Amino acid sequence: MLFAQDGQLVYKVASMGNSKSARIHLKWYTESMIYPNGVTLYKKILPSSQWVKLNANPIKRGKTIPQSRLDRDSILRESYSIVQELRDDQYKGIILLNVMLQSFNSTSFSEYLGIYYFDKVTIGNKVKYKVTTIKNGSETVVLESDEITIAKPVTALPPKEIATIQKKKTVKFKWLPEPKLYYGVNIYRKKAAERRYTKITDYPILISESDESNGKAQLLYEDAELEESNTYDYILKAIDFFGEESQASDVITVSVKDLTPPIRPTSLHKVDIRLNEVSIAWSNPVYEDEVTLNVYRSEKYDADYIKVNSKPLAQTDTIFVEQAQEGLGYYYYVASVDTSGNEAASNIIYLEVEDMIAPATPTGIEAVSDTGKIKITWTANTEKDLEGYRIYRTVNNAKKGTFVLITPSPIKEAEFTDELPKNAKNFFLYKIAAIDTSYNMSEMSAPIKLRMPDVTPPAQPYIKKIFEKEGSLQIQWIPNVEPDLLGYDLFRRSKIDPEWETVNVNTIPLTRAQFTDRNIDAGVLYEYHLVAMDSTGNASNKSKLFPFKSERADDAVVDVELTLKYKEKANKVQLYWKHKPIEGDELKGYVVFRKKSDEQYKKVSALLEDRIYNEKGLKEGNYSYQVRVYLTSGKVIRTEAAQVEIN
Repeated sequence: MLFAQDGQLVYKVASMGNSKSARIHLKWYTESMIYPNGVTLYKKILPSSQWVKLNANPIKRGKTIPQSRLDRDSILRESYSIVQELRDDQYKGIILLNVMLQSFNSTSFSEYLGIYYFDKVTIGNKVKYKVTTIKNGSETVVLESDEITIAKPVTALPPKEIATIQKKKTVKFKWLPEPKLYYGVNIYRKKAAERRYTKITDYPILISESDESNGKAQLLYEDAELEESNTYDYILKAIDFFGEESQASDVITVSVKDLTPPIRPTSLHKVDIRLNEVSIAWSNPVYEDEVTLNVYRSEKYDADYIKVNSKPLAQTDTIFVEQAQEGLGYYYYVASVDTSGNEAASNIIYLEVEDMIAPATPTGIEAVSDTGKIKITWTANTEKDLEGYRIYRTVNNAKKGTFVLITPSPIKEAEFTDELPKNAKNFFLYKIAAIDTSYNMSEMSAPIKLRMPDVTPPAQPYIKKIFEKEGSLQIQWIPNVEPDLLGYDLFRRSKIDPEWETVNVNTIPLTRAQFTDRNIDAGVLYEYHLVAMDSTGNASNKSKLFPFKSERADDAVVDVELTLKYKEKANKVQLYWKHKPIEGDELKGYVVFRKKSDEQYKKVSALLEDRIYNEKGLKEGNYSYQVRVYLTSGKVIRTEAAQVEIN
């Protein structure tokens, strides 16, 4: 919309009958348009920096206009009818645009809206104006003009950089929008033989800062449906923000050519084809205009036609003979041409010179396999009459007679993707043959052999039993039988630690069908599931959940003394412990467990023989440590927890 981005203060200098003084008319336009608190207008005469207030009271929108003024001014009456019921906050969108356009043509209406002021100025001075309003209790600048040099009034210049684009019976106009000088353009037209111009724009052609002209002419108006064989003169006039037209532009002359084609030839048909000589004939109507004839040929029905007669044929000619290349088909038509260059085409016919030469055998064949598909590419043939390619396929071996055509119609591109079942593990062999438009087929290419990647996962494993033994859980399952089986991953969770975790560190070999889980707590209900994997990384569905709860009671905490020290500079936790000699059993070793906050204890050491353990690099938090003493009888002795807080 006009002035929607930054607003604009526009002006016009008018004579006062005094050679030294003039009157400057001012209007200001912003997106807000109406200011409830009114505006104040300031002026400074350069080079002074002092702003002088021009109006004693705020300039505001009027409440009413006397009926006597409305009766005398039809433009004011029409404009006033648009806005008399509007609130200040309703000046938006199309309403705002209409109000602006009405204000351009009526100073009285602009004065009513509170966007107009006139000032007495001295010719030769340089001045600036600014408009302010009261917003949130303080005076805010709404607009400030550029520097204005007061000169004697002159009629404004027309739009710049006017250009036209003519096509058939339409002419398009473009010019350079200058939204600081004018808001619209009127266009006038007359035929060359006429004396007076007629305005052809019902309303001025609007311009806008949003056109982003970047200093270039913009396409802004189109005059369509002009009459053939006529010449038109145009002039353009700009309209300023005070409703006054500029000087007329230079005359723009547009001539509309004769675009009506003559009557076309009829009944084009083949006479004969002998070896590579083609004869065609047609019928000529009684032509209304003076015409000549041309013959056109192409290898495509709807494109690339070329004229094949070296000089124009007379309108009495009805036959044409030319040499044609063997093995190709041609489309022909005949056209009548008038003195203005308009052509009228006959019907199109197709003639074929028999081709007996087969295309070359395709080469450069490559193939890539992917999940459920094999993509084949090759070097494209160069024959002009190539129709496409046929693809043949067989399975596992290339015995004679086993290849089957898998492309019902020739394919155009030098590539083909064969969609196959994703679980197919066969070797596939392919051959390719080229075929031309005469159905001559090349020899088949050498076969190319490959197969798709394995995407079939192993079968869902089945956990058959879990039992407790020597403080650990033994998980057993039925072995999978896939030939490409790699192994298994075992997963566990509990109410204490509900996130699934992998129990095994390394993949459980396919030769094993059980696993010992030693990192368990007494009385906790665990859930396990198993996943099988093959050698290409395919994973099976999870086995059914298998819950198991250790029924043994927690081993009693005996007299094992655990000591913990934290060395802050080294960020190191040091554990060491001692206990009395164990009677009636043998020591197997020690394992250190650690947990953070209310998590479950997790093993952090291997089976130790020494009674000391160091751990470095812990992050901030509260940690609990416990040492478990493992005996050969299966008994586990657990120390009391030792805590440390790391800040």
